[in-house]
Amino acid sequence: MVDAKEITFEAGQVWKYKTRSNELDSRLIILKVEQYENSEEVIHIAVVGLSMKNVHDPSWLGDDISHMPFNREALVKCVVSFDKMIEVPDFSEGYEIWKEAFDKGEAGIYSVSVSETVDIMEATINEGY
Repeated sequence: MVDAKEITFEAGQVWKYKTRSNELDSRLIILKVEQYENSEEVIHIAVVGLSMKNVHDPSWLGDDISHMPFNREALVKCVVSFDKMIEVPDFSEGYEIWKEAFDKGEAGIYSVSVSETVDIMEATINEGY
């Protein structure tokens, strides 16, 4: 486990995190770190190595999420260890959609764990089925 006070998130970092039980090889990638006027640090991440299922289309298996914004506190509680540095993948489409909605007050920042967020996304995909 890493000391929360010593963590500095930077674009391109890949972290091991507290995954769902069926996704032990999943990793999160730091895409961008922003500081907002209200002094809240927003860390944008991608998550790879997922096994999200869709009950409506069993042939579909969601293996990554290209953009999710988190507050620092939530992310610090999730990370287990630094893995490596990589080139930041393109996340501009998801980021721009989020940023426009965020600026209008129509989107927020995740404050729960990454694994809880993935659970919520998977449940949303399967909602109504």
